[in-house]
Amino acid sequence: MAALITEVQGPHRSAALALLKSDVEQATKLVLRYVDQIDRQLEVANTILDDLQPPRTGKITVEWRRKEGRVLVSPVIWKSLRGGGWRYERVTHKRLTTRVKKSRDFYDVADKVRIVVKVVSGLLEQRQNIIARVTNYKTGIAGVLHNAGPITNAYEDWLQEVREE
Repeated sequence: MAALITEVQGPHRSAALALLKSDVEQATKLVLRYVDQIDRQLEVANTILDDLQPPRTGKITVEWRRKEGRVLVSPVIWKSLRGGGWRYERVTHKRLTTRVKKSRDFYDVADKVRIVVKVVSGLLEQRQNIIARVTNYKTGIAGVLHNAGPITNAYEDWLQEVREE
């Protein structure tokens, strides 16, 4: 069966595959470039947040973690524990500016922190949208290829039968 497909290799088929490969590679490079740029800006914003805010309950930073083969980025709010340690709570990036502390030790830096947090929120929204499109693409292609396999094999069988007659 596979012999039929490999026997016929005209210039149009090769050109079509080359163009498709080029399109996929260009799209992949573009996605990687944008995600890398977003991630670098998030790292800078996180450094600024860490430098601006005192080490107190309510401090907002950005944390990176691995989960099930993926890298997740999310804002966190730190809490001081009575025993002297720290823990954080992951929070959504939506409406993050409302979580900025304005009292006591945070009073002098609250406006700057709010600006940086707004930037972080926008970057995380963009990153989330890009990753969602990549996930949709992977899922969509997997579904199409899964469904196309039996059909493609049937077409190949029919073409082989016609060719042999």
